[in-house]
Amino acid sequence: MRVDIALIDIKRVTEYVQVQCPDDAELLAGMLEGETDLYELVEKLVTGIEEESGFQDVLAEQVKNRQSRKAASAKREKALRGAALQLMDAGRQKKIVLPQATLSKSVRKPKRIVTDVHALPDNFKLREIVVSADMKKVKDAETDIPGTTMDNGSTSLTVRMK
Repeated sequence: MRVDIALIDIKRVTEYVQVQCPDDAELLAGMLEGETDLYELVEKLVTGIEEESGFQDVLAEQVKNRQSRKAASAKREKALRGAALQLMDAGRQKKIVLPQATLSKSVRKPKRIVTDVHALPDNFKLREIVVSADMKKVKDAETDIPGTTMDNGSTSLTVRMK
């Protein structure tokens, strides 16, 4: 589909008709239909537009499916890490060195969780359009802060691929 060549023909016919009969839109439409590929090209373009719109719908569905697959994969990875951690716990191993990876078990210290940002003292809040906790100050606080509780910490598994 050579739109550039068709444009030359369409402009040529349009200019000719405008000079001969400047107010005759019906003649112009008939001449364009009979002397140029205007309608055929526009029809092909409309078909292309419909196809691209359909492709976009298909791609949107694929993105949705892949996001779902990504979430399921993340869930499976978490389960696999948990199983590896259970095996290491059962064998009382802090570190396992394998040809393809080194697994290291570490205990993370408890971190402060903000349960009510409005109960935090002002010096632990960040001033933005939305009130949120200044997690750096909350984390570094050595005393209890209203609006927070402590979690129990967690165990993590680090996997370094070789």
